Amino acid sequence: EEVRTLVSDLADQAVNDVIQLTVPDFLETPAELKRSDGHSRFEPHRPERYSTADQLQREESIVATARQTGAPKVAPERVAKLTEDTRLAEDQRQAVAEIMTSGRRLDVLLGPAGAGKSHTVGALAELWKEAHGTEVFGVAVAQNAMQVLHAEGIERGANVHRFLAHHNDLANASPEDMAEFSLRRGQLVV
Repeated sequence: EEVRTLVSDLADQAVNDVIQLTVPDFLETPAELKRSDGHSRFEPHRPERYSTADQLQREESIVATARQTGAPKVAPERVAKLTEDTRLAEDQRQAVAEIMTSGRRLDVLLGPAGAGKSHTVGALAELWKEAHGTEVFGVAVAQNAMQVLHAEGIERGANVHRFLAHHNDLANASPEDMAEFSLRRGQLVV
């Protein structure tokens, strides 16, 4: 009985933290266009999307960071000169130019699998080092993705778990420990 009560309480806590993100229908779907589950035939099966308040708060923090400016950047003319002799395709060259000239604290490079994102980031890292004289530190979702970045020439990096653990250690470090850590101005994290 205690286990059932505990499981029920835990389930209630989990459900209370969940927020449905699915937008409700603005218009009633005619009956002839509904599937047996009540959803429109034009809607994917199981279209419901959920999140937690904590996750949404983290995402809002990332978006707020993405809107911040003041990061090091390179003049467009210099970027054009730096990228002219690379093996980047035109769309990759444009992505590198946008990132290097943006001055944003956070940029995002999106593309389908096989589009050359890792190659582009590798070239970006090399060009950033040439432009600023600083190393690039790579951060990837998983360790195998970090190994792909390493193969593209990004020598220093970590997966997200290790990166966040390190920054947690920094946040809790004593002044003596902080003397061991140094971040150079203009360092790019990819």
